[in-house]
Amino acid sequence: MRNFKKNDEAVSAVIGVILMVAITVILAAVIAAFVFGMAGGVGTKKNPAFTMKRVASGSTTYLDVTFVDMGGAQTVNSLTLTADGTTLTAVPVPSSTSMTVGETYRYTLASSAQYHVVGSATVDGNSQVVIDATV
Repeated sequence: MRNFKKNDEAVSAVIGVILMVAITVILAAVIAAFVFGMAGGVGTKKNPAFTMKRVASGSTTYLDVTFVDMGGAQTVNSLTLTADGTTLTAVPVPSSTSMTVGETYRYTLASSAQYHVVGSATVDGNSQVVIDATV
């Protein structure tokens, strides 16, 4: 009859070493993320809000764009709209210094056809798309 060696260990030594190395690597990665600043510095997105409304007056079609919310931004200015790639002109011209919530800008459309409108503005010094809609 053979004598078998009885092993009372619950986890083998190899698995224990693998777990210890894995925990050490994860802990080192977390500490490195904080030390090298990878965990912080993620800026918040500024989302100024605008509403658009198509208005027909006689044979002319307008697009009224109203600035309704700063969206966490300090300054929003220089709103530029394009309809199907053509730059639209506004009356009054959006401020190049700082727009005010509640202001409405009227853009003249070439016809009463449907347009894909994209609007960009300078938000806290960075250009960003603020409108992307079909009207």
